[in-house]
This record gives sequence, C-alpha cells and structure tokens, in this order.
Amino acid sequence: MKRLAVLSVERRRSAPAPVLTLDVVESGTGRVIGDSWNDPREPPEAGVADVEPGDVLFGKLRPYLGKVLRAHATAYASTELLCLRPQHEVNSKWLAYCMLSGPVIDWAVATSEGTKMPRTSWDRLGTFSLLTPAPRQQRAIADFLDAETGRIDALIAKKRQLRLSLEEWEQGAMIDAVGDWRLVRTVSLRQLQTLVVTGPFGTQLAAAEYTSGHVPVVNPVHIQRGRIAPRRM
Repeated sequence: MKRLAVLSVERRRSAPAPVLTLDVVESGTGRVIGDSWNDPREPPEAGVADVEPGDVLFGKLRPYLGKVLRAHATAYASTELLCLRPQHEVNSKWLAYCMLSGPVIDWAVATSEGTKMPRTSWDRLGTFSLLTPAPRQQRAIADFLDAETGRIDALIAKKRQLRLSLEEWEQGAMIDAVGDWRLVRTVSLRQLQTLVVTGPFGTQLAAAEYTSGHVPVVNPVHIQRGRIAPRRM
C-alpha cells in the first residue's frame, strides 16, 4: 500500500482547525462522533500532523476497532492516527473504503505490537498487497459503495423511527387500558413488604394445614399461563 499513499507527519500550519483524535472517530463507519469538524482549535505544539482534504486517517492504536476517516476539510490529526495522503492516481474515497475492509483491518491487527494497547505502524501496515484498479474504476467503486451505504443508513433510520413509533403506541395502549400511571401516587416495594408473606421454602404444606374461610395460599400449581387460577385454590 505504500505506493498508494504517503504518511504525513509534519505540522506546518498554525491556523485554528479541527483537531481529530482517535476518540472522535466511530468504529467501522468512517464517520466522526459529534460535531468535531465544526470545532476549530489552536494546534498543540507537538503530537499532531497537518490534514488536507482527501487525506485518509487510520487508527493505529487497537486497529481492530476499524477507525478510519476520510477528511473533507483541513484539520490536525493526533499521532494515534496515521494520516495517509493518497497519490495522484488514487481516489481518496476508494482508499478509505479499502482501509475499512476486513483484509486490511486483519493485516493491521496481525502487524500490531503490544498486548494491552496493540498498535501497528505504517512501515508494517504499508507492506499489505492490494490490487489497484484504474482511477476510473476506483471512482465507480467508491460511488457504488457511497450509494449502498446511504441506502443502508436510510433503512436503519427508518427502522429506528418505526421502533420509536411502536414504543409510543405501546405506551398509549397501556395508558388507555389502565390509566396514566404517571399521575398515580406510587409507593416503593419496601413499603409493601409487610403486605407480602411467603410460605416455607423447600417443603409443601400438608393437607391438614389447609383450612377454609381464611387467607388463600398460592402454590405454583395455582398459576397457569401467567394467571392465578382461583378454582384450584
């Protein structure tokens, strides 16, 4: 992969710009968490590299998390992220999808050092062999994956909305059936403990211990399909 991109490690700019760290990159999605792109900051004196539009950032720390991001604007990247600048004939979107792919992630994990906080490096990761289509095909692949990803995201959003609607309907149905519990004075289970009596554990009451005209005794045999069967008591 070293022929596809070069590693950017220098900081030449000093103007405020978003500072991208490993924590703000989602795992496996290629997205940023929150509003980090709209949060320009003064760059630290050290520990960051200039990011240009089209650069691909790859999380080298715990690479199994699959934290990859394609930059759409200038920014700064912390040293936890490999800042890869695609070569002239390499489509940056295509490269980002490649870095998110299973084989590349697996290779990054295989080339990592350390057990608690494993990390890879561009020297090791860059030795991965990758078939490189022509630039036109790269764009076609990236456009296709963009469209499919957008379609899947729309389906996920629709499913989430349906689930929320179902929860609202269930709550409304419960209120219609038993009233709005939020308007009823409630008590804690601790306040009810004197009203609840349990029988002996591990044994059964003898037939002679049952009498009529007193408080009913409920045994497991009296519970059928989630209800107490009074005729059997």
